[in-house]
Amino acid sequence: SLKGLGYTFFCVNCALALTFIVWMLRNKDDPVVRIGQLPFMLTICLGSVISSSSIVALSIEPGEGEQTSSSATIACRAIPFLYTIGWILQ
Repeated sequence: SLKGLGYTFFCVNCALALTFIVWMLRNKDDPVVRIGQLPFMLTICLGSVISSSSIVALSIEPGEGEQTSSSATIACRAIPFLYTIGWILQ
């Protein structure tokens, strides 16, 4: 389903970001990482995870399982915040 595909893409993005973060921390003395500035690259990884977390908020529908209309409303309000903050950090 489309919701499963969205969750899959979100998980892949989080796994890649975590992999890059671990790689950068292990190789922080490497000239390539030092030139790329570690805090800057970590912020990019964090921004990509925050931005793609809007996919999870988009998948919440009212009245599905334990989800109520209030949780769907909160998720709907969080989508622009998550997406915008993620892009600002990227």
